[in-house]
Amino acid sequence: MEPAKLDIPFVPSTAEKIRIMVKMANLQGGERMADLGSGDGRVVIAFAKAGAIAQGFEADPSRAMLGQKNIIVQGMEDVARISEKNFWKADLSEFNIITLFGITSMMKQMEKKLKKELKTGAKVISNTFIFPEWEPVQVENNVYLYVKN
Repeated sequence: MEPAKLDIPFVPSTAEKIRIMVKMANLQGGERMADLGSGDGRVVIAFAKAGAIAQGFEADPSRAMLGQKNIIVQGMEDVARISEKNFWKADLSEFNIITLFGITSMMKQMEKKLKKELKTGAKVISNTFIFPEWEPVQVENNVYLYVKN
């Protein structure tokens, strides 16, 4: 079930938060990651540069286009892409790592979606916002790492 459409402002993750997110992911190389609400693609690009096969989901057409353009400028189009798609409608079961910078009002529904769709051992890294019931296994500078059990 998709929550009511929210007009979520674009607030990009800082370079420091992205560095923490990549570090928390402890990439093993070739892992598949998805960034939910990927904006200008900076998280997707950082994960691709760190060895992930990176996928962004962005519902706003202009942001999705900008993110894809930034991927091409960085020369990462072989391992990264942005899809113009609402992440609530995306099947996330193929991903090992999920990143998001949501808002409080969406976290309960997102927690349900991720627990339902992700495989055991999948990592979820949330910038700033916490899930209501899921306990993080690591926290650094308001970045939260969760592992699906």
